[in-house]
Amino acid sequence: MAESGFKDYAIATWFGLSGRRKCRRNWSRIQRDTAKVFNQAATKEKLTGLGVELILNSPEEFRDYLKGEIVRYTRVIKDAGIKAQ
Repeated sequence: MAESGFKDYAIATWFGLSGRRKCRRNWSRIQRDTAKVFNQAATKEKLTGLGVELILNSPEEFRDYLKGEIVRYTRVIKDAGIKAQ
């Protein structure tokens, strides 16, 4: 992408689970149980074979990642002069 004029271009597709803040205890359990499934050899092998890079963040790490993505894409939108239609 650099040859097209996009310096430091990076984009990724990600999937995550999210919910209401007051359900924090439940989300920790859901994250733990989900991580158990994704860490099973057969599941890991299948997903890795499809090109999926598993990152099994804690709910707090995922929250921080989303906050960073909002900051990053807010800047991209502002710098590109993109307006809602």
